[in-house]
Amino acid sequence: MLNFLRDDLLQYNDVIIIDFNARVSANVNCIQSDFLSIIATQLSQYHTGMKSVVKDYMEDLNVLARDTIWSKVLGIIHINDATDSREKIQKAVAALNKKIVILIDDLDRLTGEEILEVLKLLSLIHISEPTRLGMISYAVFCLKKKNKKSKKMTSP
Repeated sequence: MLNFLRDDLLQYNDVIIIDFNARVSANVNCIQSDFLSIIATQLSQYHTGMKSVVKDYMEDLNVLARDTIWSKVLGIIHINDATDSREKIQKAVAALNKKIVILIDDLDRLTGEEILEVLKLLSLIHISEPTRLGMISYAVFCLKKKNKKSKKMTSP
């Protein structure tokens, strides 16, 4: 299904398609940093400073792993305000003048904890300016897992 959507979107010049699959993350704690790294890499093709801007945002969100145990401890104590870096991302995204479509694959194969982490990403990517709120849409699909026990049908 995502392949059909991707193929359809490829015909538009004003759309950037970003694929994300949380299953390839090493663990649930890496999902946010993996996601934002993919965003930075993909958007840097259209904006030369995007990697730096997203890196600053990741640091402010304390998403990036620190090199030493002390910086990890201090990172827990010191919580940065991500307002400035979020505003920089808003400006960078607005400068792209393109719609960004993020395709999240294999949502139905994730654990409950991983799904919650992916849903948190929605707030991280809602980086539009107030004047562009109408440009961003979210579609969340809730998938039911099949019951492992098959129910026997009785005939009347």
